[in-house]
This record gives sequence, C-alpha cells and structure tokens, in this order.
Amino acid sequence: MDREPVEGTVTFDGQPVPRGSIWFEPDASIGTDAPTGFSAIRDGRFVTEPEESPVAGPHPARISGFDGSPPDDDEWDSPMEYPGNPIFDEYTVDVVIPPPDGQLQIDVPAP
Repeated sequence: MDREPVEGTVTFDGQPVPRGSIWFEPDASIGTDAPTGFSAIRDGRFVTEPEESPVAGPHPARISGFDGSPPDDDEWDSPMEYPGNPIFDEYTVDVVIPPPDGQLQIDVPAP
C-alpha cells in the first residue's frame, strides 16, 4: 500500500492550534492492515513524513490540541517536549486521503 503525504492546517475557534497531533486511522473499507498516519501540529500546521503518511481512502482523523504553555513547575523531566494544556477534547472528523491538492484544512469547532 502506497502512503500519501498530507499537509494542512488545524484551527480551533478560528485560531491556529499551537501544539498537537493528528492521527489518520484507516477506515474499515480500506482494510485493517493499512498503516496509521501521524503528524505533529505546530503553530496550526502539520506535514506527514513519508514513513508516517496514511494510505489513500477514507480515514477518521483524531486531533488533539494544546496551548503550548510551559509546565506549571520546573520538574518536567521528560525527553519529550511539553505540549501545554489541552484546549479541547480529542476531536474526530472523517477525511479522504489524498485530499484536494494534498491539503487538509480542519477547523475544530468550539463547544
């Protein structure tokens, strides 16, 4: 199965999501052995790397968003960057890969 690079933007309430992640999980119609795609979101933008891109077809896209603020204390002792505090509950939207012009624009609605 060939992977399809995807890039785009993610906004929340009309503003770019500072930090987050987007996961492309294959729909049952393309098979359970299709790979999952992933990208980090930075300043409202994401780009999937070739080895982490989804395959063509329908996918639920799961999106997490964070404010990018520093930890509340100085004890953040992890090799991973602290993404900040969540700004919305995980959001899922159905998308089709590849999108028009290879671009996805996703707006997470405010509650």
